[in-house]
Amino acid sequence: MNVGAPGATDWPIAQYATPRRLQGGLRLAALSAFVAVSYYLGSLLGLVLRVPPETTSVLWPPNAILTAALLLTPSPRRWWIYLAAAFPAHLAVQLGTGWPRAMILALYFTNCSEALIAAGCLRRLDPMRVRFDTLKGMASFLVAAVLVAPLLSSFDDDDLYAPAPGGGFDGGAGGWQLENGASVGGASSGLNVLGMSTGSLSLPAGASAVSPTFCVDERYPHFRFSFVQESLEEDADIRVEVVYPGLAKDNVRKAKDVKAHRNRGWELSDRIDLDPLHGLKKGAGWRLVAVRVSVPSGKPGAKVHVDDVLIDPRARA
Repeated sequence: MNVGAPGATDWPIAQYATPRRLQGGLRLAALSAFVAVSYYLGSLLGLVLRVPPETTSVLWPPNAILTAALLLTPSPRRWWIYLAAAFPAHLAVQLGTGWPRAMILALYFTNCSEALIAAGCLRRLDPMRVRFDTLKGMASFLVAAVLVAPLLSSFDDDDLYAPAPGGGFDGGAGGWQLENGASVGGASSGLNVLGMSTGSLSLPAGASAVSPTFCVDERYPHFRFSFVQESLEEDADIRVEVVYPGLAKDNVRKAKDVKAHRNRGWELSDRIDLDPLHGLKKGAGWRLVAVRVSVPSGKPGAKVHVDDVLIDPRARA
């Protein structure tokens, strides 16, 4: 064997070097992890800067983080990787808020679509390089990222809801007025409370409860709630009434009767109109209302659980 001469049996040091494809994969994984961590921290900051129970934040960094990640990625074909990397971070932060899961997913798609629209428009305006050191570059950024992207990524969120004040019952009654045997506790008989909640409003036959007041207006006058009939013998009716503080007469109006079916488990009510214009002129703006739920009939021992009282338009992001 000729050790000094190169041949088929030689093992150049270069063969031990990390392949370029592997290097690229490691770099992509590291960048994806960086985007996920940044999105997570930005989401935490955004939640700190909001005014509960609203979802609207004074500053919402996740959209800016995703937009920056897409702009710094040479190939748009890899954009989906960073959007996917942000999804676990999004869930890790927002599942702990107790918001409806449909709303959490909708907010994620809104964040992603806004970043995609902003990055796509900027690359369309300047395919070679996105610049911020020129007047044209800054004007393009303001038009694409500040005006166009938020406008096109917005959607009709009439069916997106967030908890009413005290509507999750996790911390007890939370300001609700409990009457005629109503109480707050966990659902019994092995029934599970929806979402992240650990408590529910318990209403035996003849009991009622009145919510704390909250603001609504004529544009988004709806609310919903989840419920379950604990009795296995018969259905029960849940009467929903709207209370209008400050009115001298007709200050309580029936909104709807909801049927709680036996053997169905937890159900979500249809949209219920709060009629915010009652006693006011059109265009009067916001007003305070409250909700009263009661079980007017049922066999002795029957009990209905109410949870997740959700109000629109508190889903604003």
